[in-house]
Amino acid sequence: MKENKKESFILYHSIFDQCDEFSNAEFGELVRAIFDYDAHEVIYSGKNPIIRIVFKGYMPLIDSNKRKYAERCEKNKYNALQGWEKRKMHPHAKNADNHNEADAAEYAAASALNDSQSKCAMPEEVRKRIKEILK
Repeated sequence: MKENKKESFILYHSIFDQCDEFSNAEFGELVRAIFDYDAHEVIYSGKNPIIRIVFKGYMPLIDSNKRKYAERCEKNKYNALQGWEKRKMHPHAKNADNHNEADAAEYAAASALNDSQSKCAMPEEVRKRIKEILK
């Protein structure tokens, strides 16, 4: 199964207030440290104590966002599995709006399978089932 790997992070406006007196070089060093921590969990080890202080204040935000992302991926995975279970049990059921749930599930599955922006892991058995349906 694919790992839940984020490809981005949030850089809050509040960091600019804290770094108002930084030179471009100092600010660049801080942003690089934030990138390294988010992508590789490397803690800033530079010599500038001011950058170290601001960086340590930013670490909990990065950790919180990673935790929220992982929780969202787990919830999405659970919802996808629930949808497939419902479809397996009632393959020809129609909802109140007279739309075919199977078609809606197939469309959602195809979108999820083809969505290159989605980095959430999808269980392999679900991925295989989607490919079978889309043939």
